[in-house]
Amino acid sequence: MGTDADLQEIRSLGGRDLSVWLDAHPAAVASQQWWWSISESVEISASFVRNMPAEERRDRLNVGARLLVIGSERDEVPVPVVAYWQLRLAVGVIRARLEDPGLAETLTVAGAVRWALDNMPGSREEIVSYGRERAALYRAADDSFCARPASFDGLKPDAHTKVLQDAEMVLAALEWVDLSLLDEGLRGEAESWLEIRSDLRLDT
Repeated sequence: MGTDADLQEIRSLGGRDLSVWLDAHPAAVASQQWWWSISESVEISASFVRNMPAEERRDRLNVGARLLVIGSERDEVPVPVVAYWQLRLAVGVIRARLEDPGLAETLTVAGAVRWALDNMPGSREEIVSYGRERAALYRAADDSFCARPASFDGLKPDAHTKVLQDAEMVLAALEWVDLSLLDEGLRGEAESWLEIRSDLRLDT
């Protein structure tokens, strides 16, 4: 059964018993690809280009938001992936011009941005430091640098590289959000995070 069929089953629960459904499908939820696919299915099913009542669109997005939060609480989906998808779904809310009442908090622009910034994989200073460390290695390296982030031990990046990858993923999604919809304090905080992207370039 594919993720579209999984999503139909999950939606039929009406937001109830999601943990029970996840418990009954361990092979699916153990796969990070499944979490990406199910989130993408939510995004597509509730897209602003689809003609449907606002209430139905809101319900579809709310199920996706709840699923991501539960997955994070169960340690089945990494926090940066949750942040990334919450921001993407919040962008969908903006495009569909849905009103905040009735939406999960993490689907509102402010809620998604606040959650993402509160759960960044490190401080701005740490992430910038790791970015400069990576750039220095790049400048000093030969052509083998492109293989450096992954070792033959499970092809996993080292700790600093993983933090950079996670931060870059979240910041990429944050850039899609219309920050003008935020209050001045949160907007300023988001902008200060986006400013460090230039420090993460390899040619810095």
